[in-house]
Amino acid sequence: MPRLKGQLKSPDAPLVSLNKVGHYVFYGLEEIATHMRCSPATVKRWAKEHGFPAMKAPNGSWSTTTGLIDSWVLARYRLGLQNARKL
Repeated sequence: MPRLKGQLKSPDAPLVSLNKVGHYVFYGLEEIATHMRCSPATVKRWAKEHGFPAMKAPNGSWSTTTGLIDSWVLARYRLGLQNARKL
């Protein structure tokens, strides 16, 4: 389980927080990639080529939520792609 923003655990634990609807918010390509079990380059490619719901802020940081990721994976499954990794 990711660490909630504001909690002190290990220094290498990812920084995440809960948004208003209770989904975890991941900040940075590394945290998103860790959650998706892929590389940061894959997250960027999925966002560019396949509509992965990771947003790049003007300051260069990336973020997404578990709710957005779940919706994206479910939509791909319903299209018959069955697995987000089989692009």
